Amino acid sequence: MPKVACYPTVFFAFIGIAGITAVLASVLYGGRGRPDISFLVVGDWGRLGEFNQSLVAEAMALRADKLHPDFVLGMGDNFYPNGLGSTHDPAFQQSFANLYSAPSLQVPWYNVLGNHDYGDGAPPGDAPPSHCASTDQGCYFSPVHQLSWELGARDKRWFCERAFQKSFANGKVDMFFYDTVPFVQRYYQEKWATNIGGVVEQSWQGNLLELETRLARSQAQWKIVIGHHPVYSNGHHNSTAELIQHVQPLLQKYGVQVYFSGHDHNLEYIKLPNQGTHYIISGAGSKCDRPFTGQTNALFQWQSSGFVTACLKEDTMECRFYSIEDNAASPLYTLTVPRTS
Repeated sequence: MPKVACYPTVFFAFIGIAGITAVLASVLYGGRGRPDISFLVVGDWGRLGEFNQSLVAEAMALRADKLHPDFVLGMGDNFYPNGLGSTHDPAFQQSFANLYSAPSLQVPWYNVLGNHDYGDGAPPGDAPPSHCASTDQGCYFSPVHQLSWELGARDKRWFCERAFQKSFANGKVDMFFYDTVPFVQRYYQEKWATNIGGVVEQSWQGNLLELETRLARSQAQWKIVIGHHPVYSNGHHNSTAELIQHVQPLLQKYGVQVYFSGHDHNLEYIKLPNQGTHYIISGAGSKCDRPFTGQTNALFQWQSSGFVTACLKEDTMECRFYSIEDNAASPLYTLTVPRTS
């Protein structure tokens, strides 16, 4: 990959109009119109534009105008409060297509599922979603709706599967997306666990094996894992014991540099002194109303609606945390992740 500054500083010299144009093109774009790989990270967002979601969307669009992202990572809990009731649920338009409509955000959105996307809070027997016709027996909250090709037909940006892998930069970068919801054992006791496509139909062991198989096969220089639940967190939900037990060892074994997640409604950066993985939580896409429970291994944490940007080069990835408090005019915190520890 060419070595290009993700957030360059522009200088001017008396070299004439043509010279200035050439310098700007080289410094700003490195010959390809944007940094090597750039993307936005936002989680826990889908609230019909309420609870600051529309403000986060506006701030994301402003940063995207400057960053020219290749894609957006959606960290799950994509549609509150209970996910989608069907593939024609108007919430898809109201919480996604209409909200992130800025030209700068017309890029692929790679999404994972969160617990609310499974129907958390809407057990079988509750009234069906208001848009459901009385004759539509399959119209109810379920994660399978977000996995359907029909959503991609409604908005070509949308992409969501339970587990998938994306490779970039001629195989130098691999991103591994997986479904964390079946790992959380207490969910199996919830009534919504039996919704169609729910956790009782899933296998966390199968998810783990699939994740490890893909990590083991990867020859990428950069390995990045994306899941809804955090491994470590100081937020309201705190760390996820099942992921610490089962997933964290894989991150270390296969040299994963970054783990992105959401679930806790805040912005966090956690780095354990004895681990190479950097843990970044971007779950502040809308409502942020729960305090932190501590500061364990936290290098940064922020309780306000916002998102994260990332610029990945050959040897470093620079991540910036933004808040709606200044309309994302300047980063709250910046970290640089090295490719090798």
